[in-house]
Amino acid sequence: RCDLAAAHQPQRWRDRPEKDRAEGTGVLMSKAPRSLATLWIGGQLSYLEILCFKSMVKHGHRTIVFGYQELEGLPEGIEFRDAREILDKEEILIHARTKSPFIHADLFRLELMDKSDHVWVDADVFFLRPLNLENDYLFSPHSSAKPNIGNSVLRLPRHSRALKQALKEANVMPPVAATLLD
Repeated sequence: RCDLAAAHQPQRWRDRPEKDRAEGTGVLMSKAPRSLATLWIGGQLSYLEILCFKSMVKHGHRTIVFGYQELEGLPEGIEFRDAREILDKEEILIHARTKSPFIHADLFRLELMDKSDHVWVDADVFFLRPLNLENDYLFSPHSSAKPNIGNSVLRLPRHSRALKQALKEANVMPPVAATLLD
């Protein structure tokens, strides 16, 4: 069973040496060189995403939001980058029925892990404590009747068999997936 809470039992920031805290804030800074990254497609951020991004920064994580167009209203401490650095698509894949770009986001998250050491985090993940970014593999639990691995927080090593297989499967659109686009 993979559980983020069980996998990481961080020290409280006040129990860490002063040198590990952001200067003058008491905020624990992640020692790992990896940063959090997400993709934003669409219009303005809602209060939920702003709150979640602030929670990531508060807990010392360098956070990058990739997008295909300029994004206003990003909280202080959040870095914006062009999504074409990771996935240069002329069109964003949109699910015909739901009008959601989830297919595009799924492809982007795999390409992100293949081209960088960033940890994928959905824009609506709220942090209650710092995340241990030192592990090569990081999964989030997905609530359902039987245990599953979710992809709201995900890290696979660049050269792992799991990532290579996921990329292979994602780039060969089977007939079932193709019907989602109709």
